[in-house]
Amino acid sequence: MPAFALRFVGQEALPPRLSEFDREQFFTLTSADVAAIREQFRSDHRLPGALMPMFMRVAGRPLDGFNVLPRNLLRHTAQVLGVSPPSIASLRSIYKRRQTLSKHQHWAKNYLGLRELELVDEAALTAALLAQAADASHADDLVQSASHWLFTRRILIPGARRLQDWARDAFAAVEAQILSAVSAAVPPAGVAIEGIEQHNSAADRIRISPLAVDTHGYANPAMAIAKLLGFDLCPRLRDLAERKLYLPRGFSVPDGLEAVAVRRVSLAAIERGWDELLRLAASIRSGRVSATLALQRFGSAAHGDPLHRAAEHMGRLLRTVFLCDYIAIEDFRREIHTLLNRGESVHQLQRAVYSGKLAPERGRRREEMKAISGSHALLTNIVLAWNTARMHEVVERLKRDGIPVEDDWLRRIGPAHFSHINFRGTMKFGVEKFAVALIQRVPGQATRMAS
Repeated sequence: MPAFALRFVGQEALPPRLSEFDREQFFTLTSADVAAIREQFRSDHRLPGALMPMFMRVAGRPLDGFNVLPRNLLRHTAQVLGVSPPSIASLRSIYKRRQTLSKHQHWAKNYLGLRELELVDEAALTAALLAQAADASHADDLVQSASHWLFTRRILIPGARRLQDWARDAFAAVEAQILSAVSAAVPPAGVAIEGIEQHNSAADRIRISPLAVDTHGYANPAMAIAKLLGFDLCPRLRDLAERKLYLPRGFSVPDGLEAVAVRRVSLAAIERGWDELLRLAASIRSGRVSATLALQRFGSAAHGDPLHRAAEHMGRLLRTVFLCDYIAIEDFRREIHTLLNRGESVHQLQRAVYSGKLAPERGRRREEMKAISGSHALLTNIVLAWNTARMHEVVERLKRDGIPVEDDWLRRIGPAHFSHINFRGTMKFGVEKFAVALIQRVPGQATRMAS
């Protein structure tokens, strides 16, 4: 079926305006339709009864109400049925009784030969969406694909929320597979550490000492490598109540902490691998090896290696120190949450900047990926820089006016807000020369305006 024939598929209501071309192509009644409607409905119900199968025929789902109706469709359909065109208010009054609406929908479904979605259909649809999700750029593409899949099989399209759930599940499943493959090849902690190390290596930048990450960006060896490079990896760990405090063997703790203490840190293992750990940190610092590549060595295949054991046990010890600080020091805990929220706000800004969709064939080559990623980062940084400059101007103006501005306030304010940014630009359409054709004056309107 050509794409043009599917333009109204999945719509939930009639469009407020309908061109004569669309009305003639999609919203027409055959002589058989007129005969069936006259046989089924009395005269005052024939027009709404006719709109129901016309809409269901092109949309694939029932028409739930008459909030907006194209006037040309009303006039033409009433003329074909030989009834007077009623007002929209009178049509709405017909469906005040839910039973009447359900009855008309049920008749239109049976008349058009549509059927309800069954479990076997849902299983086939979810499998089809999962296959298409690999090439889709957004879950909305899968919603449209699901509507078309159901429409071509003459299955009644369910509500929009159910379609969105199917699409999101399929898209999330593919994203999870991709993330799993990427994480297996490139540990997230390695990417984060590599980024901070490159940032701190520049002399003209403010040095970053705490690196706040979520659970997926954390690993025990990563905490050890980060510490040796001069900064702290601070994870916000999920299931915090189930976390244990790893301690060296023979280390005594208060009775209240005994239940969460696990003595599985070997200081001997750290000592045996200490020289190798220092060499690895020096290699990362000098640029001979990246942190990402270094942490790849600490996968499951590296278990038993002295370097891996040293990094693992040192990371356990550092995580215990971090958890004690995180739980006991409220300011430290708030600072970690602030850093993570700041990162999430930047992600929201990036999603706002990237509003379009890429064709499936784009972004597959390395050069295209670099161009897309670089452009996205540039636009995001422009917004951040613009906001920072304006915030600085406001702060300086307040200080000149004698209004105190505390530094602690500024630490809680980020430059990633974007509600005041117009991402779409200002559009101008030269419709002046088409004004006569586009604007249809109501008879007598010019006279009223003149008076």
